[in-house]
Amino acid sequence: MTVNTSDIPLEERMSQMIGMHFDFLKKNPKLIPFVLTEVTSNPERLHSLVDKLQNYPKSIFAKLETDLNREIEKGTIRPISAIDLLITVGSLNVAPFLIMPVLQKVSDFSEKDVLEILEHRKQEVIETVLSRLRK
Repeated sequence: MTVNTSDIPLEERMSQMIGMHFDFLKKNPKLIPFVLTEVTSNPERLHSLVDKLQNYPKSIFAKLETDLNREIEKGTIRPISAIDLLITVGSLNVAPFLIMPVLQKVSDFSEKDVLEILEHRKQEVIETVLSRLRK
């Protein structure tokens, strides 16, 4: 699914991108702890990861920055930079996957409970980000 196109309204695009990112993390829950462990235990791996991904984020930032600025100028959203928006989305999407293993143990949640909590959390993240953007 391609959501980074100008013919889809920004709010809808943001909802889709946030949801897709969240769903990717939900399907790969061990990715976040793995990446954190790798980059903290072996800084050379961080440099390697940055080298491989360096151009990809630039194109996303540039497109998002352009789209945000257009909507800000039209007065449809509140001012925000692309980097602030991406950090907000990233942190809100990543946090549940860092917290959930501990929460699941201390609260004795079933796998079904966890899936329901995560689905609810995805919707909360989407609404939180959209609320930040809306005037």
